[in-house]
Order: sequence, then structure tokens, then C-alpha cells
Amino acid sequence: MNSKIPMNYVETLFTRAAALGTDSDEAWSHIEELRKIGSEEVFGIASNLCRSPKAQERSLGVCILAQIGGADVPFQKQVSEVVGELIENEQDDDVVTSLISAISFQNVTSAIPWLIEKASSDEEDIRWRIAWALPLGLAQNDPWHDKTIATLIRLSQDDEPRVRDWATFSLATQTDDCREIVANALLDRVDDSDFDTRSEALRGLARRADLRVTPYLRDELSSDRVGELAVEAAEILALPELLSPLKQLSKWWDVDAELLANAIKACSSPTVGLGDSQTPRA
Repeated sequence: MNSKIPMNYVETLFTRAAALGTDSDEAWSHIEELRKIGSEEVFGIASNLCRSPKAQERSLGVCILAQIGGADVPFQKQVSEVVGELIENEQDDDVVTSLISAISFQNVTSAIPWLIEKASSDEEDIRWRIAWALPLGLAQNDPWHDKTIATLIRLSQDDEPRVRDWATFSLATQTDDCREIVANALLDRVDDSDFDTRSEALRGLARRADLRVTPYLRDELSSDRVGELAVEAAEILALPELLSPLKQLSKWWDVDAELLANAIKACSSPTVGLGDSQTPRA
């Protein structure tokens, strides 16, 4: 442990965070500090909390482990082991949501089957968290890749807009899967009632050079609410038929002048080729 950080200070942070509960903003300031300290002692105490009979303490322990460690003191393997123990029997919704975050941040790919199972939860918050936790950077030849994609497609059809939005984002940008099943799922969302979901689908299809998106993108660019993702999609596709709505857009759209100028330039001189820019947004 860093000699500059006394053990009693660490214990005080744990005590205060436990007393406040993970719903408290003040508790989260202590959680962030404990993550930053990231010592073996912090890991040990947090791991013990994960085995507590009290759900609030288990949730606190998982929250700390979710982003503990770094290049100097990596805990990914140890966190994976603790997560593996918990997911076998955990039923408390607050602990489950904390576990989903830990699985995502620590890239615990062994927990993917559990995430897929939990994606059928009646709790919107759990489905939403799984939508952004997947696909955990799985390669397309991974045995769980197809089931992960199928889960995201199902979540992209969820009744709740924020679940659809994140699932669509995961399909569109967090994976480079260009199969027809993914493209069709994105196409189903291009006229979604939710603006963010619709925008993610438009850009995702543009990244895949799927020209079926063109009329929907043209309509979006001609609407009275245009987001950056739609303009990015136009730049990626670089189609002359998108030039007119882009020029009309330049009369009032002040979100990102450089982005719009680049899109207009691309559609004015479509020499790069469809879908050439396929780097996911960070």
C-alpha cells in the first residue's frame, strides 16, 4: 500500500461510503477515491464486502471493484473471480446492476452468458445496463458472439427508448459485424420515434455502406431537428443526393460547422468510396 495513504484513512472512506449507500452522491466521492487509491488493501476490503450478507455492502464492494486498478496495479483477473462467485446466486437488483457495470469496465467476458440471461429482466434499468455493457469487444469468431448480437437486436426492439438507444449504439458502433441480420436490425430503427436511437441507426448503416439508409437519411437531414450523427452519416456515405439537404442545413445548423462543411465537401466530391470511414466514435 502507498505509504502516503494511512490505512485508517482507507477504512474511514469505506465506513462513510457504507453508511451513506450507493445512491448517495457523497458516497460516490468516497468510492471514486478508493478506486483511485487502488491498493491491495482496498481490493481486499472491497472483496470482503462482496461476500457480505447485506445487499448494500455487496453493492458497495462491487462498485469499488468495477474500476479499481490500472496499468500499474491491475486487478482484472481477481475482479473476474469475485464477479464469477457473485453471479452464481445474486438476486438483489442493486447488486445486479453494480455487477453489470463491473463486468463491462473490467471486461469479464466469462460473464457474458449471465448478461444474456439477465437481458430478459423485467427491470428496465437492468436491460439498459446490459445494452451498454455488451458486446465486450468480442471477436466474431467467439462462440458467444452470435448470441450476444441476438440479445442486442432484441434489446434494440425494447419498449423503453433508452434501452433501444444503447442497444442500437452497441450494434451500430461497438461492433463491426456487417451481416444482413445486423443491418436489418439497424434498418428497423431508422424511423424510430426516439431521436437518439434513430440517429445511431442511421450512422450504423452508413458505416456499413448500406444504401437502403439513403432516403431515411435525406429525410432526417431535411427535418427541423438534425443531430451530429446524421451529418456524420452523410459524410461517410458521400452521396451527391445528400448535397441539397446538407446545403439547406447550412443555413441554420450551428452545432458543428466543421463537421457540416466536411459532409458537404464529401458529397460534392464523392471520390473516397462508400463506407470508407468506419472508425467507431470513441
